[in-house]
Amino acid sequence: MAANTQLLKLLERASLEEQKLINSLSEKERSAVGTLEQWSAKDMIAHVAAWIEEMAQRLTDTKSDASPNAMEEIDKINAEIFEQHRHQSWAEILDLTEQAYHSLVKQTQSLDDLSSTQAFPWQGGSPLWRWIVGHGYTHPIMHLAQFYIGRGDIRSAVIIQEEATEMLMLFDEGPTWQGVVRYNLACVYTQAGEKQKAISELRQAFQLNPGLKEHSKSDPDLAAIQDAPEFQAL
Repeated sequence: MAANTQLLKLLERASLEEQKLINSLSEKERSAVGTLEQWSAKDMIAHVAAWIEEMAQRLTDTKSDASPNAMEEIDKINAEIFEQHRHQSWAEILDLTEQAYHSLVKQTQSLDDLSSTQAFPWQGGSPLWRWIVGHGYTHPIMHLAQFYIGRGDIRSAVIIQEEATEMLMLFDEGPTWQGVVRYNLACVYTQAGEKQKAISELRQAFQLNPGLKEHSKSDPDLAAIQDAPEFQAL
């Protein structure tokens, strides 16, 4: 079970990694104008902040009957987030990011039982800490890694995801969680061109969590290896 202090450290880590990337942006990257299909750095940071804020808001309303978002709903929400923030300045986006992290930290600190699976109707049987980790750490780190890959900085992408894997493995020894964590690392290895490492992580992920196999067949993050014999053999 994840301790409150461990969870807060993860949220802080995500914020620091995000700020590190922001500080490394060139003027061209800062001024880039994105599209719904190809986000700019600013679009990506706004997207991450919006989902962190969404999680914080969910934790403030114990009477909310909202259910977990279906994939088609998520696509619609992502498009709305993009349109809402695409014309905002960097200063506005950075304010949004700071406020979002602050809100999630505040709500996390107020929770007495992070292992509860029934504190809110929308949990779908998952403990609170998994929801918070997903929105406040796993999701941001995955987007940061993808951005590094997009700019050709493969080393930074791999490092940030490997560090995330090491930290997340400590939260839950259960095979379902461990499988998902390894699967996410395999996705980054795939996008980074590390085919054999990706296959190795997927093999372990499927052994731990066989339910991931079906999703892997159509996961765009694994597109580069889906036709490979090694992948088919899994």
